[in-house]
Amino acid sequence: MRVFPLFQLLLANAVTAQDDSIMEIAESSEDLSTLVDALKKTGLDRSLSRSYGCGWWKHCRDYTVFAPVNDAFAALGPATKLVENEDYMPHLTDLLWYHVLNGEVFSDDLEDGAEVKTLNGEPVTIGTDGSVTINDSNVIDPFDVDAINGAVHTVDSVLLPSTATRTIADIAVNAGFNTLVEALQATDLLPVVSDKSATFTVFAPTDDAFTAAGLDLDDTEKLKKILLYHVVPGVETLRELWHKDSISTVGGGDITVDNNYWRQTVVLNEASQVTSADILALNGIVHVIHKVLVPPGNIVETAQSNSDFSILVEAVVHANLADALSSEDSSLTVFAPTNDAFEPFLAELGVTSITEVDAAVVADILLYHVVGEKLTLHDLDELRKGNIGTLGGVKVSFEKKCHWWNCRYLLDDTTIIQKLDIMATNGVIHVINSVLRPPVRNNIVEVAQANPDYSILVEAVVYAGLADALSSEDSTLTVFAPTNSAFEVFFDQLGITNVTDVDADMIKSILLYHVAGDVIMEDDFETGDIETLLGENIHVEVEADWWSKKIILNTVVGIDLFDIEASNGVIHQVDSVIQPVGHIVEIAARDPRFSILTEAIVYADLVGALSSPDNALTVFAPSDAAFEKLFEVLSVSNIKDIGQEEVQSLLLYHVIGQEIGQDDLEDGEIQTLGDQSIFVKVWKSHKGTNAILNGKTNVVDYDNKASNGLIHEIDSVLKPVGNIVEVAQNYTDFSILVDAVVHAGLAEALSMDETSLTVFAPTNKAFTQFLEANDLSSIEEVDKDELASVLLYHVVGAEIMHKDFENGDLQALNGETIAVTLGFGGFKVWLNKKVGFADFDIPASNGVIHAITSVLSENSEDCVDEEGYMW
Repeated sequence: MRVFPLFQLLLANAVTAQDDSIMEIAESSEDLSTLVDALKKTGLDRSLSRSYGCGWWKHCRDYTVFAPVNDAFAALGPATKLVENEDYMPHLTDLLWYHVLNGEVFSDDLEDGAEVKTLNGEPVTIGTDGSVTINDSNVIDPFDVDAINGAVHTVDSVLLPSTATRTIADIAVNAGFNTLVEALQATDLLPVVSDKSATFTVFAPTDDAFTAAGLDLDDTEKLKKILLYHVVPGVETLRELWHKDSISTVGGGDITVDNNYWRQTVVLNEASQVTSADILALNGIVHVIHKVLVPPGNIVETAQSNSDFSILVEAVVHANLADALSSEDSSLTVFAPTNDAFEPFLAELGVTSITEVDAAVVADILLYHVVGEKLTLHDLDELRKGNIGTLGGVKVSFEKKCHWWNCRYLLDDTTIIQKLDIMATNGVIHVINSVLRPPVRNNIVEVAQANPDYSILVEAVVYAGLADALSSEDSTLTVFAPTNSAFEVFFDQLGITNVTDVDADMIKSILLYHVAGDVIMEDDFETGDIETLLGENIHVEVEADWWSKKIILNTVVGIDLFDIEASNGVIHQVDSVIQPVGHIVEIAARDPRFSILTEAIVYADLVGALSSPDNALTVFAPSDAAFEKLFEVLSVSNIKDIGQEEVQSLLLYHVIGQEIGQDDLEDGEIQTLGDQSIFVKVWKSHKGTNAILNGKTNVVDYDNKASNGLIHEIDSVLKPVGNIVEVAQNYTDFSILVDAVVHAGLAEALSMDETSLTVFAPTNKAFTQFLEANDLSSIEEVDKDELASVLLYHVVGAEIMHKDFENGDLQALNGETIAVTLGFGGFKVWLNKKVGFADFDIPASNGVIHAITSVLSENSEDCVDEEGYMW
């Protein structure tokens, strides 16, 4: 490293003017990479780049930069953290500006002993006696580097402004915080804020603030607690405080932050204003405040310190809740009524003091005001509307109501939260304008008795001898409560008119199947099973999407009304009497969609096979509408008009010998109990897997749970897939193709089960165009051999599904090749560059059919539209 004497600098004018900016010069030097990183990290690189600050509206600014080399940064010592620690971004910015002068200054402009002000506001001292120095740093090669926006001089050490050398203690001593220094010394905290390795934010009260607080500096224990309440870990600038509601202190309590962004003011704990901000130190940052901050006590202590909570404090003591609300092991929210709120409440009770009310009653009332977690203003803003669980075991309703910019926070619709976020060491207090009244909570039977729509349920409970069990306060239960109309439908199914028409033990079993031995709220439901007091499970399906949530019990029972709370549990109103999940035949028999299917199962003598608990089956169940379409095709009016063995074979083709849920369905074949395959094609949507069977039949409802498997509803009766010729015969749009295959003598070859083929099948429209282009009126007019060759050019000797297509050539059975071109993403496919597809993946027992829009020609030419797309 060469240190340059003054005369060399003066003679050199070393580097001529160039087009590079200061930033570009720094980036081109390997020795300045640390400086470059620091400039970019702080955003100062923009100021030192060529275009920043330039424009027709203002003159370009020039700067002079003293650029420390990498070794200089490596030798920083305690100040290294200013470069490496993200907390110290303001300090790094200040340090970098200390290396920048306003204007373009070259070596011959320097004067010995001159103090030149830098852009951080502090001066540097120039030395020209023998060699050129900036403070204690030597100017080294390269120097006088002329940039388009100034000059660069390399230096061998980092220039340190006061913010990189002084500690928080130095600021307190030198800036006239005499009482603060005295307090720090008295509590042995001065060494703590002198520690250069530490990082703190200190809110520093002025001497006047300490005088107004009247603190006893001899009470060092209390004084230390107060001082630590003014210290926050890390660096919190004024700008960062603008975006916070509260901050946690080293002393353990929180400080609330109220800010006015436009006025750029910050007030702490609603009383102490930051009067001077962002005083930087090597170990943190200092903000001057005009009032001493008083650390919060626990919730009870905080309430005791506020005369407007005197009745509340009296109530807490009377209800023996002082210890619970003082515990530092808790994190609570208290909705605190003021004295003005308590007075009309006491008058309503006809008493003059809260101590005249039974302590247990007061405890119940107070616990309805306490939440077992800390909910700040921020949390309530996020909740906006909902129910909040209290320590009283009952939820209080909450809603934030806004009109333009005016917002009110309401509890139980009418109680207003007047003041938010009074912090305590064990939680937060929100001030309210009236005493909350916990709802009178009856037990489950009493709640049901109060609702006329549960009169049959109540009659059933009494008849079954379950009134005491469902009233017991020793239990916590969930009851699925059928309405009167639900019971009436159930009675019709049983052929009775009254609950007493059935044996009491049977009614008891039915009711116990509606009761779970734990409290399950709406938000607790998950897909799965709930054990009932009968010992049998209720199957729960939760169907949720972006905007709604539906809960179904045992595949058919819906919940109309959730979370009717009782003192010993919760009631959910259901739209049907819940019956235990039966086997497949029972589920079908109960469901009005499957009445013909049920009749068919009985007629085909398959009840035993489909009822067995030893089987795990999947049934693709045609709806009544699907069967009616089949009857129309067969010209019959009833399932019994079809032969019994034929019906049995037909039904077994709808049954899989394993349980396959909606999400388990995949593209491919599924073997049925009829020893024939169902061909499945699936695609995904936000609701899950969707499936088409045998190319035509849609699965419209999935996963109807049975004790021995699953039922999926389908919209048409499945028929075993035939060979390629048979499948084509069943598609009206392939009628000309079928005629062509027969005329060309290829029907037998395309029907063989030993083969596995892919047929590109022109639609009737495609063949019509082909005939018109060749002045033909019928496919029979085409020479058989020539037609056979044309048709075989549409057949590949392997099964190729849509997803299997790749760019390239396929070998057709006539020996020629078919060119395959994929569109973007592989969904669109063209043959011979211009023939498109009308449909994909029509399954057959000996291969697959794809419908195409034109008859393939071995001499097809490219067809490209104006936009370059291939068709």
